[in-house]
Amino acid sequence: MKTIKSLVLIFFISFSVQSLFAQKIFREGYIVKNSGESLTGLVQYSDKQGIPSTCTFKRFDIAREVVYMPSEIRAFGYRNGNRYEAREIDNKITFLEVIATGRIILYQKGSKYYIDKDHLGLVELKNGPVIYNTAEGKKEYNNLPAFLTSVTEGKAGPVSGKFNVKEEILPLVVSYNKASGNSYNVFNRSISEKQLTSETWKSGAATTRFGVVSGINMYKLNLKFNPDMFGHTNEDYVPNPENETGLVLGLTYERLLSRRTDRFSARIDILVNKQDFYCYSERENNVGGITRDDANFSFMGIKLPVLFQYSLTGGRIVPYVNAGIAYQYFIKTEYSHIAEEENTFHEIYTYHDSNMLFRKGALTGVAGLGVRTKDLQQHEYPSDVHDGIRAGTISEYRSDRYQQQTEFSLR
Repeated sequence: MKTIKSLVLIFFISFSVQSLFAQKIFREGYIVKNSGESLTGLVQYSDKQGIPSTCTFKRFDIAREVVYMPSEIRAFGYRNGNRYEAREIDNKITFLEVIATGRIILYQKGSKYYIDKDHLGLVELKNGPVIYNTAEGKKEYNNLPAFLTSVTEGKAGPVSGKFNVKEEILPLVVSYNKASGNSYNVFNRSISEKQLTSETWKSGAATTRFGVVSGINMYKLNLKFNPDMFGHTNEDYVPNPENETGLVLGLTYERLLSRRTDRFSARIDILVNKQDFYCYSERENNVGGITRDDANFSFMGIKLPVLFQYSLTGGRIVPYVNAGIAYQYFIKTEYSHIAEEENTFHEIYTYHDSNMLFRKGALTGVAGLGVRTKDLQQHEYPSDVHDGIRAGTISEYRSDRYQQQTEFSLR
């Protein structure tokens, strides 16, 4: 039951793990200056960005970065991706995202939508009366459906009295632009994991990853008598505990080893773990009776695995294998042994000791396999691509003069 509860807890924690930092990369893109000149190059992009307040641009990979304010350029965008234009709203020039172009241009900023027909000026789409500047002068409409029916000239079909701007405005605008006979375009506002990875490697960014890891240590401890230990013999008690589980929490740092592929990486973890053991056994003693042993011992430590990792990237589920070495430093150790010695006359003598010695630390080999998942759903801005669950197994073997240890970890 204890193990099941721990598994449920870690399963819940794992789904809450997110990347600590949003990666910023440079994607192929362009800017349009106020003079009308267009420049192609690289435009900064973050996987958690909304509509940027500035545009960071450079002509090529090692060129100097230039930050443009909305008043300094007309537009910028990404190749086969989002486009942003500088427009004036409430006497302030800001970037709006362009959703569709044609005779009617559709914009968005946050939860607000705007249209501009024939470049006569922006109109915010909201419930209530609408004032619109036309070539003949200002016109006022009692409500939004009436305005949309007029501005689309009825070519896009009837507009419902309960018109939902968020859900229905894009199909309405596209239908009108298509019927108008002019060229039109709907911008791709999403990016898949495969595309993001490709852009990442082109720009040479996202070579490091920070994260939080949590999991369960399924721990099997095998202790053996050390003949080189002075004052001890084969008759002395050696605990033989059952498999135990314990929580492990920590931080992870991963650095990719090549700009050509994201499959090879070096990884360092800083983990805090705590293990508690209990052991009961009976043995024949040297006075012809039975000795009953109860042992409780535990430790808390900091573990530092250094791993070489290979990941099968490109999909939502990313399997990985790793191998390396780990050093564990013991912060706190406790040991308590109670022995009840019964002789042939059924007389019982109780002894207590805390004679187990723990080293300050241990160097071990470590190898493991596991999976992590990524959210590959395509969204409108912000486009979320998460480094989500980190889960896996690690099998570890330790051997030194005092003990042998096999550890199985789920983290």
